[in-house]
Amino acid sequence: MFEGGGFVQTGPFGSQLHAADYVDLGLPCVMPVNIGPRRVELDGIARITEADAARLSKHMVQEGDIVYSRRGDVTRKAIIGANDEQMICGTGCLLVRPGNSVNAEYLNYHLSSPESREWIVRHAIGATMPNLNTTILSSLPLRVPNRKIQDAIVHVLVALDDKIELNRQTNQTLEAMAQALFNSWFVDFDPVIDNALAAGNEIPEPLKARAAARQALGDARKPLPEEIRREFPDGFEFVDEMGWVPRGWQYVSLSELVEIKHGFAFKGEYFTKEIGNDVLVTPGNFKPGGGFQLNKCKYYDGPVPKDYVLKQGDVVVTMTDLSKQSDTLGYPAIIPSCAEYRFLHNQRVGLVSEIEERGISIYIYHVLKSDRCRHTVLGSATGTTVVHTSPKKILAHRTVYAGGGIEAYFENLMQPNFNRMQDLSVGSSILETLGDTLLPKLLSGQLTIPDAEKLVSNAL
Repeated sequence: MFEGGGFVQTGPFGSQLHAADYVDLGLPCVMPVNIGPRRVELDGIARITEADAARLSKHMVQEGDIVYSRRGDVTRKAIIGANDEQMICGTGCLLVRPGNSVNAEYLNYHLSSPESREWIVRHAIGATMPNLNTTILSSLPLRVPNRKIQDAIVHVLVALDDKIELNRQTNQTLEAMAQALFNSWFVDFDPVIDNALAAGNEIPEPLKARAAARQALGDARKPLPEEIRREFPDGFEFVDEMGWVPRGWQYVSLSELVEIKHGFAFKGEYFTKEIGNDVLVTPGNFKPGGGFQLNKCKYYDGPVPKDYVLKQGDVVVTMTDLSKQSDTLGYPAIIPSCAEYRFLHNQRVGLVSEIEERGISIYIYHVLKSDRCRHTVLGSATGTTVVHTSPKKILAHRTVYAGGGIEAYFENLMQPNFNRMQDLSVGSSILETLGDTLLPKLLSGQLTIPDAEKLVSNAL
């Protein structure tokens, strides 16, 4: 791995890079929190000046480098792409630079294999908080066939990853569209402002800037269908806890709209790594920011109480975050449609059910995802190594509520998008599972390249 200039090195220590050194504009500095499933994620990334980057130039990454989290989830890593080169490997990370004898993508896939991940976890130092260092990572045993075979394996697996990435980008766009409409209707109250402007009604002072922005759009404002527009009021009233809200809307606790049911403690003796039909929905299935990832599921081969089988469209929320970073705690997901699997409601996951059936589950999903709800959940979370919340704490969150009719319109408008998102998510998870199955067989030589190409072609 290290022939031809390869190495493993630790990112800068805290004494070399302080919190006060971070700036709003500058070169990105990769911390563990910025390490996504495959690439570095730039949202909220810390930045440093060019002068500090020059001072820390030995930590500058280049294409093909792999950046590891040094603490916590020590299998968390990202490969540096061509557009990521002007970055620094930051504090809390390890920088792996492959030598010339190994295809960087091949090495990245190898490090993603169950065998490599289990080896790293087993050798990490520390029980409460695992730590990784250069000695441990440098000692990881590798299978390195000739470069031609490495390149062929990469070609097979990249085809899967490219499709997964396309699905992710499409879902990101669809999710952004849904979030934008939710914010427009239930956070910024744009339809109410538009109605108030049309009626010549007074706009409250805190909303005048938003009203001016709406007016400035002119004809670019897309009018709502008349049957939806008239559901919105044309004025505002003041609520002590919330400020100015649409006239006639309520300010309610989630407990008035939904209930949250705990999952079942399925017995570990029936857990299996073999892919099966019964899939446990656990806290580990939730993505930061909300959503469901099938490839992180545990399979189950035992007795199933009928009251703990989830159905398509169910909203679930995680009440435990093992990462200690609270980047999934309290986030929701919607159970997808997938004929191949039966989803089981495991403990520490809450099933969110409407008290009175109104058909507003997508609205509830977005309320749970909102910054205000995140503030409620994280503000009441408990625990150090493992962070918890509870149904009672989530249900205490208060939100504006139009009465059900507008929320139902929102549901109807967004349902096709969510169906598409669910299909893409399940498709990606199936492809990820296929990749996880192919990877160790390709590395060990159990599966030939032509056979793997045929399997991938059929899946795509």
